[in-house]
Amino acid sequence: MTHEGRDLISVLESMDAASAAAFAGVLPPREADLLGVQTRRVGGGLAIMAHRIDVLMFNRVIGLGLETPASTEVIDELIAWYREAGTPRFFVQMAPGTQPSLLPEWLRSRGLFHYNNWVKLTRTTEDQPRIVTDLTVERIGAGRSHEFAAIVARGFGLPDATRPWISATVGRPAWRQYLALDDGVPVAGGALYVEGSAGWLGFAATDPAHRGRGAQSALLARRIADAKSLGVKRLVVETAEDKTDRRAPSFHNLRRLGFELAYVRPNYLWKADPVVA
Repeated sequence: MTHEGRDLISVLESMDAASAAAFAGVLPPREADLLGVQTRRVGGGLAIMAHRIDVLMFNRVIGLGLETPASTEVIDELIAWYREAGTPRFFVQMAPGTQPSLLPEWLRSRGLFHYNNWVKLTRTTEDQPRIVTDLTVERIGAGRSHEFAAIVARGFGLPDATRPWISATVGRPAWRQYLALDDGVPVAGGALYVEGSAGWLGFAATDPAHRGRGAQSALLARRIADAKSLGVKRLVVETAEDKTDRRAPSFHNLRRLGFELAYVRPNYLWKADPVVA
């Protein structure tokens, strides 16, 4: 791996971890306790937990073994942390360059197994895409936070308990949220989180009844333009892996709008009920 490749991975993983930490931090302590939301810095990575919500995007370890080599002690510490909180499942997500090379073997020996892959994509904010759609895209404020949370929860199939958490991101520093509207009615949403010259794109969801109308393309184009105006040089986004037996429309949409595949990130899954891989 080249020095430039390692630097890019570091930027993209750091931005993923930063957005996850910021998301975990938007709730007041009492509401965070109700959902079991915590974060922990360990082994050079970030672990996020919402142990009362069995959703893997809210229970995962990012960047383990990148800044410093991982160890069996760190892995055991993480497993104990999630287990003792009562978390049903969590991911360890492995980026290219994770050290040491024995890490997958260590995970498997502790009952974690390769579950699936997510893909990381990136682009600069140059060469703004132009999208034609009959929908209107608007940046929203706190007054429409519940509509935004409802679209995201419905689009991802998330439990209703996540809606106040998603809603709490609206209006927070470094966050921007957008809705695609059909005659004023929200049909899709997406968010932008910015730290320095990097931006994270997430919460991209469309009401199932309104898919195929270019809502996400329009939302992406608006966020790319706004990110550039904020001084962002590089954007990062993650989506499901595109496979011959399981197409990932969001992957193809991102590629059409100039995002390049940076790398594939395997997810190793731990379950409270032991599983033999």
